[in-house]
Amino acid sequence: MKILIVDDHAACLTSLQMLLELESHEVTTAPDATVALEQLSNGHSFDLVITDHRMPDISGDEFFRHARQRMGTQTPPFVLHSAHQNELTADTAGLPWHACIPKGNPEQLRRCVQSLC
Repeated sequence: MKILIVDDHAACLTSLQMLLELESHEVTTAPDATVALEQLSNGHSFDLVITDHRMPDISGDEFFRHARQRMGTQTPPFVLHSAHQNELTADTAGLPWHACIPKGNPEQLRRCVQSLC
């Protein structure tokens, strides 16, 4: 599975990348939503996007909306991955996330990705 991970924390990007590559996934990382939107717009195809919620400039839910505007029905499934679990329901209500996973639970994330394979 080709996965794009978007997070403004380098340590989180690295650890998620290592975890998912151990599961034999092809992983691309982006340090912010702007870079990720460029990757999505430049013909890169992904089977799944895992994005942080709180990022500078463009939040995870704004990133999803921009991606959906650009890609329409070609938008890959999005998983929201956030350290701020208490904000997820209020800020992301009404968006068609495939899952909302709290940071710090790699096993839950791994199971989520497996279920989307």
